[in-house]
Amino acid sequence: DKSFHWPVIRKDGTKRTVDASVSLRRDTEGEPVGFRGIVSDISEKQRLESQLQQSQKMEAVGTLAGGIAHDYNNLLAVIMGNLSMAQEEAEPHSAMAELLYEIEQASYKARDLTHQFLTLSEGGHPRKELGTMERLLKEIPKQVQANENLEYIISIQDDLWFVEYDSRQMQDAITNVLINAVEAMPQGGAITVQAENRIIDNKVKDPALPLNEGRYVRISIKDEGPGISEEHMDKVFDPYFSTKERGVQKGMGLGLTTAYAVVQKHGGHIMVNSTTGVG
Repeated sequence: DKSFHWPVIRKDGTKRTVDASVSLRRDTEGEPVGFRGIVSDISEKQRLESQLQQSQKMEAVGTLAGGIAHDYNNLLAVIMGNLSMAQEEAEPHSAMAELLYEIEQASYKARDLTHQFLTLSEGGHPRKELGTMERLLKEIPKQVQANENLEYIISIQDDLWFVEYDSRQMQDAITNVLINAVEAMPQGGAITVQAENRIIDNKVKDPALPLNEGRYVRISIKDEGPGISEEHMDKVFDPYFSTKERGVQKGMGLGLTTAYAVVQKHGGHIMVNSTTGVG
């Protein structure tokens, strides 16, 4: 007797995973005459296990991030306070003023990183206000540094529903996704940002969309980069996972983790689809 896990594609094109238990059948003389097996769809079980693992990872990093963020924030307040006083004493346009300016820019990046830690922490609950995502989606692309050969295509439904959201957290989440899209296309290309109304009624249960019934706004961001390899697909939201070089200007591995945390705390869901070579 043997058990196998197989990926299968159903007639409607959906992908599932099945567990097949197969046993060899023999006749009265002990000769093999065939096989008998039982096939079970384990897709939902795998999805729930994956969600649990991701939840446990986020809980662990949230506990760590919370402790780091508060201590780090206190130290940063002292650094930036003294920096401000030093800048007042420095001669304008002097070498010292230039050095203090560089320290200030690095401090701002450190402050942004602290905000990411706070968002990931258990206490980083969103401060929601009712509003439309339209302006946010139109303004963020202008703020994400991109090369001249890149263009944004914005497509937003005319009567986009109002939602309750924390504008700062949601801006961070969308910005982090856009940064990944921009960095995936150093030679240029198009990034498409779409927003549309979506009703989840759960009459036809979609295992890939674990949401309660209700009205939602669906945001999709598509790039034309090289895509994500299959070996990395399950890791893109993991804390500190990055395929980029490490460093302040490179990959810290917290961007998509922060986006995941923000969307989850807003009662939504974030997912990734990618085909290598397509985007």
